[in-house]
Amino acid sequence: MHKRLSILVCTHRRPQGLSELLRTLAPQIADHGDREVIVVNDGTHDADYEQVVREFGDLMQYDVLPRSLGIAAARNRTAALASGTYLVFTDDDCVAPPHWLDWLDARLRTQPELDVVAGTTRPRDLDAANLVGRTQAAFQLLPRPHSHEGGMWSFVTACLAVRADLFRSLDGFRALGTFAIAGEDTDLSFRMARHHARIKVDDQWWVEHVLARSVRAEFRRFYRYGYSNGAQLMSDNPPRQFDYHLKRLHLTWFGAVRAHLNYNRVRAKDLELQGLRSFAYRLTAALIQAGLDEGAKAAIIKLRGEKGIAKVMGSK
Repeated sequence: MHKRLSILVCTHRRPQGLSELLRTLAPQIADHGDREVIVVNDGTHDADYEQVVREFGDLMQYDVLPRSLGIAAARNRTAALASGTYLVFTDDDCVAPPHWLDWLDARLRTQPELDVVAGTTRPRDLDAANLVGRTQAAFQLLPRPHSHEGGMWSFVTACLAVRADLFRSLDGFRALGTFAIAGEDTDLSFRMARHHARIKVDDQWWVEHVLARSVRAEFRRFYRYGYSNGAQLMSDNPPRQFDYHLKRLHLTWFGAVRAHLNYNRVRAKDLELQGLRSFAYRLTAALIQAGLDEGAKAAIIKLRGEKGIAKVMGSK
């Protein structure tokens, strides 16, 4: 049976997160024959996942990849299994509010010309968060859409709906090379914009995103984002949106942290943070944000070499 909305989820070492997401999706799927949930496990399976399948097997179509292929390939697999007119992406570290799918369905019915609806994320369980999580929420370090020069946007697959025909015409996510493990959503965003897709970005459509507990884990996530940004800059059709990375190539890790620490003063002031509390928040954010600079630098050096950086900077 052809569906209208295919809700697509990739999971990797997060059985508890997947269970919590499916629990919030279940009432939004019940009595809606035109909706389906497809879950692809990116090469990890254990007793905890078996329990999730036992509990939610009637709700979803579940597929396990023989080994971990990366987020882009796993997302493409969910899309290959989907029969819906629209592909609705979210993640296993998110939960959906009760109105999530009804809101989207209403938007697509009232504006059927849209090819893409991009939402955002909001912090989950903020009251129970540690300093890292509170900083992540306060300094807007959760995955969210970003606007760029020229009216372009980069979206996040935590909350994204794409017309299936458009997704397939663009061959989905690029599952090989740089975008196999991160930045696949930004890359797809730019390709959709260049394809003149009809796009609506709306922060009134959202999911709740789990907050971080480790600076190291968040630094690594931002490093992957930065690496994909750097690779975009070195591509045949580079977006000018990431040119700011070129101005930071000379910075050491410490220099990047210090630059972000100073820049974060404005945000801290807006939040009315003062004294040691302000410094703690600004430093925590800076340690995470420096991952962007380090990742972009690594990608540019790998793709152009140390001697090529000066040439790259001079060409911009």
